[in-house]
Amino acid sequence: MQYLWLQYLGDEEGVTLKVFSYSNWDENLNSKRSITRFAFILTNTTISWVSKKQPIVALSSTKVKYMAAPSTIREAMWLKKLL
Repeated sequence: MQYLWLQYLGDEEGVTLKVFSYSNWDENLNSKRSITRFAFILTNTTISWVSKKQPIVALSSTKVKYMAAPSTIREAMWLKKLL
């Protein structure tokens, strides 16, 4: 079995975690389901990213954003514990 890991060798000063989240209501006209995307960047390295269809059809752009928020927040909480 092969194990893979992420190792950050920098110092703790100047470490920043940035989050970018995006979802669009009218992007996928065939399935009518929106796509949630987010990325977490530690200093200058992407450490986590997601691009997935939302499980249900949203009726407005506001609902698309509300549906995307919990998965982004869940990932942020997990990364906070990890770091």
